[in-house]
Amino acid sequence: MELDPDTIGLTELIKLQNLLTEVAKRRFERQVALVFSDILGATAYFARFGDQAGRALLQQHIEVITEQLEAHQGRIVDTAGDGAFVVFPTVTQAARAMVGAQEKISEVNSQRPRDHQLEVRQGIHWGPALTDGVLVTGDSVNLCARINSTGKTTEIRLSRSAFLELEKDLRLRCEGLPPAKLKGIAEPVEEVLRVHPRGVKRDGGEHEEDESFHAGMASSFCSAGFSPGAARGSLMMNSIPRPGKLFGVIVPP
Repeated sequence: MELDPDTIGLTELIKLQNLLTEVAKRRFERQVALVFSDILGATAYFARFGDQAGRALLQQHIEVITEQLEAHQGRIVDTAGDGAFVVFPTVTQAARAMVGAQEKISEVNSQRPRDHQLEVRQGIHWGPALTDGVLVTGDSVNLCARINSTGKTTEIRLSRSAFLELEKDLRLRCEGLPPAKLKGIAEPVEEVLRVHPRGVKRDGGEHEEDESFHAGMASSFCSAGFSPGAARGSLMMNSIPRPGKLFGVIVPP
């Protein structure tokens, strides 16, 4: 029996809409690690240095992200504008890939004049999305984009659901920050965690990591409420900062 959407009544249309939603969820919904990565100040960079330099900066960003994909089983979904939308099977793979990307960016920036350095922020979320292996869509995608938008240069921010999926060694390097208000979301749901790297200069000196440092990290989880059953939130992991500036990043030992 063929349905003519121009002739069936409103009740039937609503029933059909609900049915299609249920079928789509059953066939295509998967839990995935979602990542947004974008360049800060890209529009101003294009205006100041022109299209050729701007396109080169965008290409450098995509190349850095792409280098991390094979080792961590990720794939790029979209590269619209100055950003990249990437998915991974697990949050740990996503986090390690983004840390690797920030490390590479730091290396590249060390060889560039300050005005031409690549400044990137990233957001990671673990949640349900509709995907057929090519397209990825759903509310989780929008939330991940919002989480990314709260970051500063070199920062990697994660939702609380992503934090809970991290392997222990990455969790133990997080520090709680206040909830953040996200655009388009009624309530502040993003509690953020900051991760301090090993051996990275901070406030002019070396950060010496020891057992007391890890103990302090563990205590901060409790004080920030990041325990099973706690209110939803998010975490911020920092990657390698540009010389002389630190934004709490995760660095593998």
